[in-house]
Amino acid sequence: WLLALCMAAGAMAWALSTPAESRGETPGGEAADKPLTAQVLEPEEPVSTAELAGRVRVVEDCRITYYCPCVQCCGQWADGITATGEPFRPWETLAVDPEVIPLGSRVCLLWEDGRELWCRAVDTGVTGNHVDLGVRSHEEALALGVGTATVFWEEG
Repeated sequence: WLLALCMAAGAMAWALSTPAESRGETPGGEAADKPLTAQVLEPEEPVSTAELAGRVRVVEDCRITYYCPCVQCCGQWADGITATGEPFRPWETLAVDPEVIPLGSRVCLLWEDGRELWCRAVDTGVTGNHVDLGVRSHEEALALGVGTATVFWEEG
């Protein structure tokens, strides 16, 4: 478990310090077309385990659901604007319980099969150890269903 935390935290440190374009991501949600694959990435500058433990937080067995900005998913808030005022971006927008994961945090979702996804906590609407990941359509949200993953984050 500690090894997994260190690996994910190291990847998080790298992602927090590296521009999206250098990581192979594209702005505006185009990364959603890429298959989700796990990568172990080394930070540019070494970070001690003690330093990471003080910065990185984790929720194991976190419930993951999916949503889109439609009326069925968001009700009266179906305007494509998140709780932080940012536009909804498929595969980048993450709804959280701000009591668990602070808004603005950079988040890594790590599934048991090794897939990982980086996103930002910019929306609300869930409670407890539960995150709701933004996707392109209501049909996609329904097809993805409900799952669990380990969630790592560092306050942004």
